Amino acid sequence: MKRLFFALWPPANLAQQLAGVAAQTQFTGKRILAPQMHLTLRFLGSLNCASTSALVQAVQQALRDVPPSGFTLQLTRLGYFTKPRILWLGPDQAPPALQTLAALVDTACATAGLAPRQSAFKPHVTLARRALPPQTNADTSPLTWNVKTFCLAQSTLDANGAHYQVLKQWRLREPAHPTP
Repeated sequence: MKRLFFALWPPANLAQQLAGVAAQTQFTGKRILAPQMHLTLRFLGSLNCASTSALVQAVQQALRDVPPSGFTLQLTRLGYFTKPRILWLGPDQAPPALQTLAALVDTACATAGLAPRQSAFKPHVTLARRALPPQTNADTSPLTWNVKTFCLAQSTLDANGAHYQVLKQWRLREPAHPTP
């Protein structure tokens, strides 16, 4: 059994900028290390190898049928989820291309026989877990993320927390640029 999720993984320079936002924000909690930062498209939980294989095939078929394009994501909003005690940074509004990608992932999951998503998609990058609400907000100048890929990743838990490994990565098609 593997604990799996679909995600957007930021390039190293953006991950460092995200860690910088966390460092500038006064809060109590466990900071996420820059290489571990990501935006979860959908958490899948524990799956066996046969389910994982069916899921990868479903995603590949969905990409052949309707290949989503890359997009620009503006991370502008520092937020806090009370119940899970998570400090996060995300967009004020998810761009349509991100919503399309999340829907593609949901369709592939349904095709592979997985249960529907349990809650609404709320795009965000976790900056800290087991956090108390921030005492002051950092200057959250927009961080620009040119999203070109998404991935299937595995989460492994140990005494130090979660560790992630990208298992499969898919390239998004180049966005169409308007002609002058």
